[in-house]
Amino acid sequence: MRFANDYAFLSGRGFLTWRIEAPHEVRLARMRARGQDVDPGDDAHRAETELDHQEFDRVLDNSEGGVELLYVNIERALG
Repeated sequence: MRFANDYAFLSGRGFLTWRIEAPHEVRLARMRARGQDVDPGDDAHRAETELDHQEFDRVLDNSEGGVELLYVNIERALG
């Protein structure tokens, strides 16, 4: 989810909300490594910022290790 109306819909129906975070530079480096054209200003887009002040049930750090470690951390969080 990327927008406040998505957040309201899902959290209002009892879904747990999780946020996965990585620093801006890490995200840019990952996109470049995948061959994507990157505009560093895209981080200011509404889809990237609208949920910045929402509260989430869980926040996961995805700054290191890539997707493999993210999956491990998700599995740990699910317990």
